[in-house]
Parts: sequence; C-alpha cells; structure tokens
Amino acid sequence: MVLARGMYYNPLVPTYLFPPSDDINRYAVYEMFNAVRRLKTQNWPYGNMGLAIQNPFWIVNRNQFDTKRERFIASFSARWNITSWLNILGRARMDNAYTDFERKLYASTDGLFSKPAGNWMTQDDKNSSTYLDFLVNVDKRFGDDWHLLANLGGSYFDERYKSKTFEGNLVRVPNFFHPSNMSPAESTTAHANLHTQTQSFYGKVEVGYRNFLFADATGRVDYFSTLLGTGSNHVFYPSVGASVLLTEVLPLPKEIFSLWKIRGSYAQVGNPPSPYLTSDAVALSNGTPTSNAHTPAYHLKPEMTKAFELGMDLRLFGNKLNIAATYYNSNTYNQLFRYKLPPSSGYEFAYENAGKVNNWGIELSTTYNQKLGPVDWTANLVYSLNRNEIKELLPEYVTDHTTNTTVKAPTEFEVSSAESYKMILRQGGTMSDIYASHLKQDYQGNILANGGVQKDDNDFVKVGSAAPRYNISLRNTFAWKGIELGFMLDARVGGVVVSATQALMDQFGVSQQTADARDAGGVKVNNGLINAEQYYGVVAGGRTGLFSSLRIQCHEC
Repeated sequence: MVLARGMYYNPLVPTYLFPPSDDINRYAVYEMFNAVRRLKTQNWPYGNMGLAIQNPFWIVNRNQFDTKRERFIASFSARWNITSWLNILGRARMDNAYTDFERKLYASTDGLFSKPAGNWMTQDDKNSSTYLDFLVNVDKRFGDDWHLLANLGGSYFDERYKSKTFEGNLVRVPNFFHPSNMSPAESTTAHANLHTQTQSFYGKVEVGYRNFLFADATGRVDYFSTLLGTGSNHVFYPSVGASVLLTEVLPLPKEIFSLWKIRGSYAQVGNPPSPYLTSDAVALSNGTPTSNAHTPAYHLKPEMTKAFELGMDLRLFGNKLNIAATYYNSNTYNQLFRYKLPPSSGYEFAYENAGKVNNWGIELSTTYNQKLGPVDWTANLVYSLNRNEIKELLPEYVTDHTTNTTVKAPTEFEVSSAESYKMILRQGGTMSDIYASHLKQDYQGNILANGGVQKDDNDFVKVGSAAPRYNISLRNTFAWKGIELGFMLDARVGGVVVSATQALMDQFGVSQQTADARDAGGVKVNNGLINAEQYYGVVAGGRTGLFSSLRIQCHEC
C-alpha cells in the first residue's frame, strides 16, 4: 500500500493540524460500530475541517491504494569488425511494463471522495517500447599526424501506451468492491491510447592533428510522428566543436602542467510537441460532442535550442590537482503556447509557437588527489551557477491559422498554483518566478487594518524565484586495496521555498509562530496589534509559508 502525498489522503495533514488540547492516540481506534448503519464507520469528531481531512489512522487503513507492476526487458547487440579500422554495431531493445492500480475507499470516507457506501477505482496500464539502432564506426590513422574518427547511423523508437480506468461509487452493499455493486449512473469508464514514433539518422566526424588539435562536426535528422500533418515532420540540427591541447604546443614545464586544454562547441537540439495537436479534438460528455477543444495545429514547429559552450581543463603536478571550468549560453525558440479563442470561433483554444528564453551558467570543478599512507584520497569540489530570462512570449496579437481569428495574446502564463501562490511566466522574468497574494493596502503602502486585515486575492506580487543562486558540492573518496568509501555534501543556496504545511499550521493556529503571537498579545501591524487568530486566518498561505532556501544534504553517508 502506498500513502499519498499532498493534501488529500495524506495522514500527515490531520496529524499536523490536530488540536494540541486533544490526544490523537484516542483515535487510533479509527472505526466504531454504527448502530444505525449496522457497520463500522470512521471515528473522527472534527469533520473535514474544510479541507477533506479525515482520521489519519483511517486514511492509512481504509483509504487503500495498491499498485502492482510487472516489467519485461529484452535486449540484443551485435558487432561486426570488418577491418581493423571499420566496424558495424547493431542493437535492439524491447521494454514492456504492466501496471495494475486499485483504490478502495471504505464507507464513511469523506464525501468529497466517496458516497456513503464507499468508492472503488481500478486502472490497468500497459507501456511498450521498441528501440533499434545501427552504427558504422571508422577509426583510422593517416600517417603520424592525422587521426579520423567517424560514425554514421540511425535509430528507430516506437512507444505505445494504453490505459483503462473504471471508477465509481458503491450503491448497494457497503465496502463490497465489485462492478455488480455499482450502477452506470454512479460509475465511469475511461480509455486512453498514445502512440508515438521517432526515426533518426545521424553522423559525426572528428579529426585530430598531431595529438593537439581536434575538430568535430555532427548532424542529426529526426522524423517525429507528432509533427505529421504539419509542413515538415522532421528537424535537422547540427553541432560543431574544437579543442586544443596547449601542453602540446606551448613550452610549458611538464612537472607543473600535465595537461591544459581549451575547448568550444556550438549545437542545436530539437524537441517535438505533444502528440495529436495537429488533429481535430472534440470534447465529449456522455458520448455527446460538446465543443471542439482546440484547432488542428498544422503550423506547429519543434522547439529549438541553440547553444554554445566554452571551457578549459587543467591538470597540474602529475594530475594531483585537476581544474575544469565551463561557460555555456543557450537560447530556446518556438516554445508551445496555448491561448483561448472566443466562442464564435467554434473552438476553445489554439496553439502557437513563439517565445525566446535565454539560459546561461558556469560550472567550476576542482579535484585533488593525495596519498595518505596506503590510502588514496580524492576530493572533488563542484560549483555551478545558472540564470535564465524570458526574453519573449507571444506577440501582442496572435492569429489562429485554422479559423483566422485574431485575439489579443495573454501577457503572462500560469504554470502552477496552490492556494495563495502561483508560478507565473512573464516577459523579463525567469522560468521559476513565484508570486503570492498580499494584504490590502492604502495608497501610502500601509496595511488596511480596521479591526482586522484583508487579503487582496486579485493582485499577486513577485516574492522570489524557486531557482537557487548557486549549487556547491564536495565529494571525498578513500580507496584502499580495492575497498572504496566515500561521501558527498551537497548544498543548494538561495531561492525561495513554499511550504503549504507551514501555511496550514499557521491558519489553524498550531505552529510555533502563532503560539508566539498569542503570547505577545497579537501580531504587530503598522503601529498596533491584530488578533493572532484573525491575522493568520487571513494571511496563511500568502507569505507565511515562504522561506529563503538553504539545503545541505549528505549523500552516500
């Protein structure tokens, strides 16, 4: 049995919000015989508290989630060495997974999830994928100066997904989980099918000169099934790179410089859209068409990222000290946006490729190797920093290609939301900006507090970004006679974190800061005190669950 995360079916929520004046162990007996219904029902005097909350022991034992998964993988590879410098490699892989999911909600489960007699759901999923590829490899030297590495190949990837879900309320016998105990009016059956395929051809050529100068170029063509019906169902993306070993060119002291390499590259990468967007989609209700969901997007293009990278690798003192530095910068174009259409168009929404997102960062790595008697000690320190900015979204006006309907494009897109928080994409912002509601204020910025405070749900302000300012990690490894021990400390520094748990505990008055506020006679607002219960009952979920982030973890400890 798997316990759920989030708000619903989570025993931690009622445990955290449980009144301190009561003893939760009194409800370890989670069900009692109900003489009226003549069956055992949930033992919980607090109701759902407006949050579909239940007895935590009931959730564990009577809201049952069971998943069974079987997976079968078969693979094959063969290699033919034609000559000493030419070979052909072929590979095949099949991966089939079967998942059976069952959910049982017993009688007296909260009414948001179940009718009085209970609720039952089963879901059968099948995932199957087939991957085939071949690669012709060339590794040839021409004299002492030139070295050629080349390959040419192709791949085939086919993926299928099928799902059947049956769900409904029990109507006759409580807690008898069987289709015969369900009526068509109280149950639904849903089917899902997905089939995608990608066919690829690619090649790479790398040339080395005198073991100090290297250059390479690659090309790849992908044929995506999700682009069928558009002007082009394939995308080509190239890449080029070069590197120079300065230790082979410059008269550097070998006892200090073991290796010094500078490198650079440019690459393009494509990403296909979601499946079936190029086809008409119709929304059904009980088998009856209700509307056309979206216009067929015959004009779609794959998302494209263009990136360049510059770097350096330096090894000193016989490889005792190794230093690596990399700077990268990329721009992503043709993001997929969905926008609403007016009812007169006959469709609900349409899709459009647009936008530009810039992403850049640096990565620094230092490795130190040292012998401690018979023990080999290696310490590796890695620092990384990443920044992104939304340069463009949709243009001011956008015209649907199917209906020729022109609408004013939205200036922001809501990626996710929870209570008083939202993650919103805006031009000039980042891909991880967090916005929160705030208290109503007067024109001078003072909080309106006439006997209490009020939340302004129509205005969200930026409170920070979920992305860290930087990441840093330190890994230590100790090796002795084939035995290796190690640990890694990893730190994520900066950014903001939203805690729905903290906000709910504030709202229900069971957190430490609400206790401190009650002891202080209230919460200081402007020049006075506001009742703690009234204040946190309003602001909880706004800023109270927001924290600056500093996370340090120990891996492999």
